[in-house]
Amino acid sequence: MKGAAKGLAGLIVKPVTGVIDFASKTTEGIKNNALVFEDKANGERMHYPRVFYTECFVMKEYNKIDSQIQSILMKTVNEDKFINVTFVDCFASDEGVNYLVILREYIVFLDVEKRKVLWALPIL
Repeated sequence: MKGAAKGLAGLIVKPVTGVIDFASKTTEGIKNNALVFEDKANGERMHYPRVFYTECFVMKEYNKIDSQIQSILMKTVNEDKFINVTFVDCFASDEGVNYLVILREYIVFLDVEKRKVLWALPIL
């Protein structure tokens, strides 16, 4: 009689525990999925976008300084003239604080630390 009672109890208890386990795992999955969307991506770039050189859009090995300079030129406030320029090369001065940048359209002198264009001369 003991075995029959255990069998009948198992017949009722096993499905109930299965339903409870199913509900528990489902809510855990929903919670974990909701937390994935709560994490925000890093607002800052890992590195600046790659520079394409000359009007043929030549791609050289990634250069952090060139990419940073292009980013500064693209984000220069009230200076739309640097949006569609062709990057040629840049040269450092003053221990890498100031750079002389050669673009197809301009020669630019900028301060990288202040992220500011000091002067720009159009090339005729």
